[in-house]
Amino acid sequence: MRTSMQASLVCALMESFRTFKRSLCGTYRPELHYMRGPGPKWRERHRFGIEE
Repeated sequence: MRTSMQASLVCALMESFRTFKRSLCGTYRPELHYMRGPGPKWRERHRFGIEE
């Protein structure tokens, strides 16, 4: 009985730490939202006089 109480206390402490960490750091991960750069349509419109 005592070990299950200790385990539940540890779980509760870990969950509160995770919640606290999320509130400080946020959940935005820029590596998931990056842009790959201009595509072929943009290059076609912005040739700058370069002939291929």
